[in-house]
Amino acid sequence: MSNLDGIVNETPDTSQDLFLDECLEFLITEGFTEKWLNNLSQTNDKDVYVHYMDTIKRVYDYLHLSLLTGEYVEVPFNIFKKSLDNLESILTEKINIIEEYCFRLEEDNQSQSLPSTHDLRLAREPLKRYKEFARNIYHRLRNQDSIYLESTQDGLTVLEELFDNSNISGLFAYLQIFRIGLKLSVLDHHLSFSKKNLNELYWLSERLRNVTFKSHTFTSVYIDKCLFLKKKILDRFASQGKTIFGKFVQEQEDLKTIKYFTEFNELAEIHYGADSSDIRLLQKERMEGILEDGGITKQSPYKDFHAAIKFYKDVEPNLTNLENVRIKFTEKYKSENRKTLFNQRAVKTNYNYVLNNEISLLVNHELTTFKDVHGSIENLIDVQSNTNFKNYFPFEKVCRFINKKIEIIIKSDKQNLEELGILISALKKYLKILNKNFEWCLEKNIFLFQLPFEECRCSKPLIKKDFQILNHTKKTAFLFLASCFTFPISKF
Repeated sequence: MSNLDGIVNETPDTSQDLFLDECLEFLITEGFTEKWLNNLSQTNDKDVYVHYMDTIKRVYDYLHLSLLTGEYVEVPFNIFKKSLDNLESILTEKINIIEEYCFRLEEDNQSQSLPSTHDLRLAREPLKRYKEFARNIYHRLRNQDSIYLESTQDGLTVLEELFDNSNISGLFAYLQIFRIGLKLSVLDHHLSFSKKNLNELYWLSERLRNVTFKSHTFTSVYIDKCLFLKKKILDRFASQGKTIFGKFVQEQEDLKTIKYFTEFNELAEIHYGADSSDIRLLQKERMEGILEDGGITKQSPYKDFHAAIKFYKDVEPNLTNLENVRIKFTEKYKSENRKTLFNQRAVKTNYNYVLNNEISLLVNHELTTFKDVHGSIENLIDVQSNTNFKNYFPFEKVCRFINKKIEIIIKSDKQNLEELGILISALKKYLKILNKNFEWCLEKNIFLFQLPFEECRCSKPLIKKDFQILNHTKKTAFLFLASCFTFPISKF
């Protein structure tokens, strides 16, 4: 179990180039070069303004790429922070030179169309917000008991106020789109099946469709992200028989137009689709495909483990096969070197998921005894303690199982009082853990299964003809979605 104890420090990876590093290189060699800064006084004011705005907009585009591809969890936090700090430091240094020049001309009443103080401030703002967001995600990954407290500046109320301004333009519009991107990433990491999240996503998608933002490079990606996250919530509501009405009914057709996250959408429908013959057929075909490729091994992607667990627990229940999946999973996590907190948290979450499903199937077996269950649930208690992942559901299943055993003994003509005492004592113990874990789950928006970073990226990269900035980058852009195809825990 030592491989799952706690969260260890991240392993530095200095070989990884980031979009943030490319942005810094652009800023120094093409944007605010020494030569351009030294020749400000010899440059036409309008040319200064145009070059300034073009440079800062390119910086924003690099930041969007960094956020959308998940660089903030792709590498250890200290590496990410170092790149962001370097970029912020150099940008601030160059902005200060421009600001000093503009202020000097303003004092001499010579300034006509130079960047305003507002424009200069907006250049630095997104880096500060990005750093705050990344730091919060990092702390949550280190400590699952921590609660994400979103900056009040990025709260929905402030967004509503900002977007009530019909005159959004220039860098202010660029800042707001980046803020929407950060807000969507927060929802992606901390998604919950709630009306609050649904309303937030609806509001964000409405604002992205605002004419001011339609022409922005990444608006279409953010709208798609909104649609997919909304679809997850709406699908879960529908599966629980909850009637959806009002503004969301009008969006049902929009949900069919998901473009960038199609592969995750298809997996979500197979893994979490309504219990129907069509869905079960798709699940069976998926499992057959896995078996044709050699079955579940320690080299299998985590999404295949999820499919196998789902299949052997719900579609064609088979405890022996489920136990074999758990054995292969154990081999997998022992053989991997997980460098980032995101991937460390993923494997700990998934190990809990494997054990939870094995226990759930075990207690449903007619011949299962309390002795069979006792070893598994006690092992799970140790695992939950070591991984700081306290799902209540397996304890609910075990408590129901024990309660049935108690009822059988009470109704029996020959009561085994010793066994009855053991069962009652166990029921009290596991009910206490159940209640404690239920409260823990209520406080948090957690996923019962979490794919590692590599599997949370779309398999196909963004194409250059749709995104002009990619014509200036060395790195290929694969969209990242932290929640991927998985659904967060249901609290209903």
